[in-house]
Amino acid sequence: MSWTDSRDIINILFKETLLPFHEQLKSRGEALIPLGPDSSLNSFYISRTKTRMDREDFEVAAYEDAAGFAVAMHCLWDIPSPLDLSGIVGQHAETARALAEEAEEQTEEVSPLTYVMF
Repeated sequence: MSWTDSRDIINILFKETLLPFHEQLKSRGEALIPLGPDSSLNSFYISRTKTRMDREDFEVAAYEDAAGFAVAMHCLWDIPSPLDLSGIVGQHAETARALAEEAEEQTEEVSPLTYVMF
């Protein structure tokens, strides 16, 4: 996979999807993540019910195709929220598909330049 091609794909996702989404939130006075402390809280300390990590906490779901990824994203982002994240799932899935295609095209041969570096 070419670093330049991957960066182009990610830049397109950022410029065509994430940046307009951010501008939409900004115009409504909202933010995707908190930008400052919450004055209604007495403390930032949160008592966790689960204090130890399990094997499942480190596992990442793998999908055979972009459609499976899109379905999983829709399920994750389709929860009731003031932010409509489900509207940008399609572009994320398309980006994942394009990056997966680039990764498949990559050969396992090691560049001779790698040997020169070390």
